[in-house]
Amino acid sequence: RPTLYRQVVRALRPGGRVLIEDFYVGPTPLTEEESVTLEAVVGCPPRALPKEAAYRTGLEEAGIRVEVFDDQTAHWREWTQERARAYDARRDAEVAVHGEAMVERMAGFYHAMPRLFSGNLRGVR
Repeated sequence: RPTLYRQVVRALRPGGRVLIEDFYVGPTPLTEEESVTLEAVVGCPPRALPKEAAYRTGLEEAGIRVEVFDDQTAHWREWTQERARAYDARRDAEVAVHGEAMVERMAGFYHAMPRLFSGNLRGVR
């Protein structure tokens, strides 16, 4: 992340602003199940996720002033639940286009996200 943050600062015009939406770890560490799901289903290595304080510090050390750190977890949990329901509702159409194996994989992803946001994974904007 430090390299990314430095590149963001380099790319911004003086006085420029950036909006970031990302995952971070809540005050309680991720469970083993959450870690496995993040890596295997979401493709996000859990060791890459900071806690809120470390996230803020990393941004500030790169020269990005944090004006707002808005926890979006509840909103994202609801949104991902609806997204999973919508995917399930069009399952037959998805299978016809992508095949059963791909639809199972995608359904796993869509159903994993609300579970993660109900646990120790957080979302920030």
